[in-house]
Amino acid sequence: QQQQQQDSSIADKLRVLFNKKPSSTSSEPQQLQQQQQQQQPVLTEQLVESLSCGQDVELRIKAVQQLTELVSNRRLETESGGLERIWLAVRDLVDAGQTDNLDARSAVWRLVTALAGAYYPCLGYARAAMFQALQTDTGLPEVDSNPAELCDRIEALRVLTRSGVDLNLMEEEAGPLLCRWLARTGGSTSASNALFPLLLSIVEHNAGHLDHEHLSVKSWDVVHSLLCSHLGQATLLVLCALLESPDSSIEIARGSVACLSLALWGERGQRVDQLCPNYTSVLLCLLRALNRQSAAAGDSFVARQLAFDILASVARLLEAMTTVAGLRSLCWTVLLDLLDKCLFDFDVGGDAGDKEKVCLAIEQLLGFGQVQQKQRLFT
Repeated sequence: QQQQQQDSSIADKLRVLFNKKPSSTSSEPQQLQQQQQQQQPVLTEQLVESLSCGQDVELRIKAVQQLTELVSNRRLETESGGLERIWLAVRDLVDAGQTDNLDARSAVWRLVTALAGAYYPCLGYARAAMFQALQTDTGLPEVDSNPAELCDRIEALRVLTRSGVDLNLMEEEAGPLLCRWLARTGGSTSASNALFPLLLSIVEHNAGHLDHEHLSVKSWDVVHSLLCSHLGQATLLVLCALLESPDSSIEIARGSVACLSLALWGERGQRVDQLCPNYTSVLLCLLRALNRQSAAAGDSFVARQLAFDILASVARLLEAMTTVAGLRSLCWTVLLDLLDKCLFDFDVGGDAGDKEKVCLAIEQLLGFGQVQQKQRLFT
């Protein structure tokens, strides 16, 4: 017991040396809790007033930056509606046409990021209002000339959507906003690196809410640019690998079929002639993808969707035979295997007249003498 008293005395002396309070009785936890509550910052009228539009812009920017640092490091005690009051106080700094101060807008977006990160479950409709403000970039050429402005907006959207998972209250408008931002990231590596992971996450978790037609056009533009670049052959290999990968979803497989079809035997404005592909290898990838889906899903609607896309792709290839090089015998073997699989195993020939297109194209090619393995066509 004497040894314990000596140890306690030494500990108290050390606390005094380092400006610590000596050990106390069992009431210490209650005192510590009360002290923490007293030190917890409170949203006061004075704080809101320092953020409001009646103050000088530079003073408001400083107040916003201080509040951002405070929210990032400590829990701010707010009454009901306190977050909405903060947002309403600073909203005018990011309104189109209200201010051309880049520092002010950057400070507000960083405050939005901090608030959304710390109080996401409590934001409510303030979250939707913040998202609406993110879209007010029309008439702001500074957004295009200053990639940092766009990066701040992207980061704010990332936190407001929980890294692209939650599009509640913004389902219909997220897709067009992403497409506008995508068109602005061409000259900025930092903006591209910030936007693409968010875009992929949003598409992965919320594809049903996006404008498929609008998004597919933008997606094809990106893939087409890659295929036309020095990375064209590598991109072609990636598309084929996605078709054969057992981890690829049906949506990824269908997207790969569409890109390969457009790039290799699509219309002249879409076709990438410099690729010089091996058609047999590409058709084999299509056949393996169809066999994999058939084994995994059987004659289900999912597998029939892929079979329909492949049949349409084959029909486009046969129609393009007058402008592309003739197919070799092995290529015809794989092509006819694909037709057998689509027309007989999945019975998708009646959709959209693709069966008639295939028959008409083969008939024309027979007349030109470009069809090999003719005996198989009539057996």
